[in-house]
Amino acid sequence: MTVGALSGGIRVWQRAADIGRHRQAVLVSLVQMRRDLQNVQTFSPLPFEGAYDQFAFASLGRERLDDEGPPELGRLGYFLDERSQIVCRSFVPYRLMKQVRLTDRCQAVLEDVTRLRFSYFGSPEGEDAVGWSGRWASPHSPLAVKVDLTVQRGSQSLASQSAVISLIGAIPHETPAP
Repeated sequence: MTVGALSGGIRVWQRAADIGRHRQAVLVSLVQMRRDLQNVQTFSPLPFEGAYDQFAFASLGRERLDDEGPPELGRLGYFLDERSQIVCRSFVPYRLMKQVRLTDRCQAVLEDVTRLRFSYFGSPEGEDAVGWSGRWASPHSPLAVKVDLTVQRGSQSLASQSAVISLIGAIPHETPAP
């Protein structure tokens, strides 16, 4: 009986630790998204484009995170690779955009994601109404981006999180054409 009780307790403890690790990973990924969104650049050839499953915008960045050179203008975005269940962060320099799509590159941000949805708050260009939308296409960024995601392994739900990332404090930078 003692062995059964101990092994049951260990399984509960391991499951709790696993859930805690995934919740921490979710929070870290949301912090990274917020940091990236607050560095949005205004550059008319690269408007802010958002859909329910991905978004992208003009930003300064590096082709690889370990690059030490100066950042360059490009397109930064997030999307869910449904096959591998990974939330991807991708940056493509402006000079490579004719050859490389954003979804061709994936820097893994979060694993075991079974659902990722984005919505956008603001007034898209040409519209008077302000509100939430599942799509965004404008040279100007929305006022906020809502992220809903679920992390699940098999039938075991590990974390579910909703967050609203405000871009009101972000100062969009006008970027001259390269």
